[in-house]
Amino acid sequence: MLTACLKSFLALDLPRGMTVRFIIVENSATPTLTPIIERFADALRQRATVELIHEPKLGIPVARNRALSAAADGGGPLAGLRR
Repeated sequence: MLTACLKSFLALDLPRGMTVRFIIVENSATPTLTPIIERFADALRQRATVELIHEPKLGIPVARNRALSAAADGGGPLAGLRR
């Protein structure tokens, strides 16, 4: 799902000056998303900032709270995806 999301984002025509920040919370005992982020790193670097957070304590509320804490300083719209 993350791969499809990043591909879709890269296909968008963003308005000039728009900044996008991805906060990706990996809610698992063992992190596995780093290779996916690295695969898209060059293309994303030109259009967005990406913050990958590993949250080993399992649970949707825990992951959401971690994402909200990370996003609190950024302001602006917030969207969530769940696999």
